[in-house]
Amino acid sequence: MLSSVGASGKAGAVQFFEVSARDVPDVVEVSDDPVPWRLQLWLHALSALAERVIDLATSTLAAKRRSLNRQLGVILATPSGCDLTKCLQAKIGWALGQLLVFLAHPGVVEPTSNGSERLLRPAVVQLKVTNA
Repeated sequence: MLSSVGASGKAGAVQFFEVSARDVPDVVEVSDDPVPWRLQLWLHALSALAERVIDLATSTLAAKRRSLNRQLGVILATPSGCDLTKCLQAKIGWALGQLLVFLAHPGVVEPTSNGSERLLRPAVVQLKVTNA
């Protein structure tokens, strides 16, 4: 199971989710286009699902993953006149295959890199303290 995910796929999914979650609200603020707002709602739904991914049955996760893929496909296919929105759509479309990896591998792939960052923190503090 783990070999099909791969370390780079896990890292890419985590990084993409976090960057998108930061980018979308910025575009919502400056654009009159409805697409970023719809993406923001979609990311909120994804985040809520990520919080309970370990508690859900495999069949439920598969159904939710299919539903989220369908919803996102519609959002990404929506034409937009806003350059920022088009850029956001392209960015999300490019990483589409990595975005929902944590649903296929609950408990193995984390939706965010918070745990990894906490593990690295002591090393980073040590580097700063020793001026290395």
